[in-house]
Amino acid sequence: MREPPLIRWSINLVLALPVVLLYIAHYAGTRPGMVALGFIQYDQAYYMANARELVEHESLGPAYPLPFSADYDNKAIYFQPQVWVLGQLWRIMDIDPAVLLILFGATFCLLAIDMFRRVFDAFIPQAGRWRVPGQLAFIWGGGLLCAASIFSHGIHGTTVRARLESMYALDPGDGWWFLNLGRNLILPFEAYYHYLFFAVLLLLLRQRYMAALPVLALLAFSHPFTGMAALLVILAWAMLEQWYIRASAMPWWFIPAMIAVLVPVGLYYGVWMVRDSEHRILMQQWTLEWLVQAKSFIPAYSLVGLMALLRLRTPSRTLTFLRSPHQRLLVIWAVLNFAFENHEFAVTPHQPAHFTRGYTWSALFLIGAPAVFEILAGRWKRGPSSLRPLIVSGAMLLLLSDNVLWFYGNARLQYRMERGLHASRDQLDVLDELNRSSADRSILLCKDPLLAYFATVYTSFRPYHSHMYNTPWFKERSVHAEHFFHGAVTDPLLQGRLIVVGERDSLPFASLGRARPLYENASYRIWAVNE
Repeated sequence: MREPPLIRWSINLVLALPVVLLYIAHYAGTRPGMVALGFIQYDQAYYMANARELVEHESLGPAYPLPFSADYDNKAIYFQPQVWVLGQLWRIMDIDPAVLLILFGATFCLLAIDMFRRVFDAFIPQAGRWRVPGQLAFIWGGGLLCAASIFSHGIHGTTVRARLESMYALDPGDGWWFLNLGRNLILPFEAYYHYLFFAVLLLLLRQRYMAALPVLALLAFSHPFTGMAALLVILAWAMLEQWYIRASAMPWWFIPAMIAVLVPVGLYYGVWMVRDSEHRILMQQWTLEWLVQAKSFIPAYSLVGLMALLRLRTPSRTLTFLRSPHQRLLVIWAVLNFAFENHEFAVTPHQPAHFTRGYTWSALFLIGAPAVFEILAGRWKRGPSSLRPLIVSGAMLLLLSDNVLWFYGNARLQYRMERGLHASRDQLDVLDELNRSSADRSILLCKDPLLAYFATVYTSFRPYHSHMYNTPWFKERSVHAEHFFHGAVTDPLLQGRLIVVGERDSLPFASLGRARPLYENASYRIWAVNE
C-alpha cells in the first residue's frame, strides 16, 4: 500500500514514541550530584570507546584496536562499518559521543520501523483496514512473559527495581535480551542491525538478489551473531529452493555468491581475529551460558506460536502455505533462529541469548498473522457486533502488555537513575582533568572500574581494567588492582608508568612513595606513578 510521505513518516514517528520517551526519562532523571551520560545501558559506552580509537588513530584506516587493552601498541584487528562511520562523524562534528550515538540510533530507529512496515505489507497484503493496528502489533507486540512471571513469582520487593525484576523474572536479563521485535529499537546498533536484516528480506521478496548480497555482507561484518545467523538462514533457504524445489525464479549464481560472502566473514571471525592473543582471552570470557530456557521462550513465543498454528492448522493449509518460496523462507528463518538461540544442546554455548533479538518472534508473527486477519475480515462478521471491539481491544492489549509494562517500568528506573550510565560531578571533573593531562602512554588505574570505563570514551588513556567483559583478564586484574590499592604490587604491569585515580579517603596504595599528586576534588585523587 502506497502512502503519501508525510503520512508514512508521521506514522513511523508515532510508532517510535516508546523509544523517545525512554530517552527523555533517562535525560530527565534526577538524583543530587548525578548527570545522565546518554547511555541507557552498560554496553552502549563500549561502542563509542571503539569509535574513539578511530578518532585517536586516524592512520590505522578502517580497523581499530581494542580500547580496553592496557597495551598501547595492540593491533588494530577489529572492523565494523558502523563504528567506522561513527568515528568519522565524531572527528568531523566533535560532539558529545552519547549524543552522536543517539542521533545514529534515532536515524536507524525510524528507518527500521519503516522497513518493518514494508515487510509487513509484503507478507500480509490482506490486512486491509487492520493494516496499521497490525503493524503496531508486529512492532510492539510481545508474549506472556510478564503475565507468566507474575503468575509464577508474584510481584514483590520494596523498590521499583525489585518489583520490575519480579515482573520480568522469566524474561532473560530483565527483558534486555529482547525476545520480541520493537524493544530492540532502543539500542542504536540493534536498530541498525534490524534495519539491514529486514532490508535483505524485502530485497529477496522483490527478487533483487544482486542488491541483497552487499547488504548481507554489510550486516555480517557489522555483527557476528546477527550477520552469521542471517547468512546461514538465507543460504539454507537458497539451497532448498535451488537443489530441492528447483525454483526457476532464483538465479543460479546466488548460492555461490552467498558462499563467497560467507567464507571471508568466517575467516575474519574464525581465523584472523583469533590469531590475536588478547582476543583469544576475550573469546574465553565470552563463552557464557546466557541461555534462553523453556520457561522463558514458551511464554515469549506463545501468542505468535498459536497464531502460526492457527494458520497451519490442517495439512491442506500447511501445503498451501509451503507452496510459496517466501513462506518457506519464514519457516526456515523461524526454525534455524530458534536453533541458534538454543545451540547449547549441540555445542559449547557462546551466549545463545545473543541470537534472540526478536527474530524468531517476528518470523512466527509473519507466519500466523494472515490467519488472524482472515478471521477479522470474514468469519468475524458473523459474531455479535457489540463484542467485536472489546475482543479486539483485549487481544491487542494482551499482545502489547509485555512491552507496555516493560517500558513503563524501565522509564521509571531511568528517571530514578537506577538504570543506564550516570556520572557524578566529581567523576566528570576527573575526566576533564585526565583530558588536560598528557597521556604519555601511562596506564590508567582507577579504584572504580566504571570510572575507568568512562575514561575509554572521554579520554585518550588506556585503562588497566574497565569493561567487565571486554577487558582481557578482567577478573584477575580486578584482584591485582585491589591488591595495589591495599599496598601490594602483584602484577608486573603495575610497576610501570601509571596514572592512578583513587578515592579521596582510600587506603595508601603500593606506590604512594613514588607518586606525584596531580589533582584532587571532594571524592577523588589523581597521582602520576613511576614517571
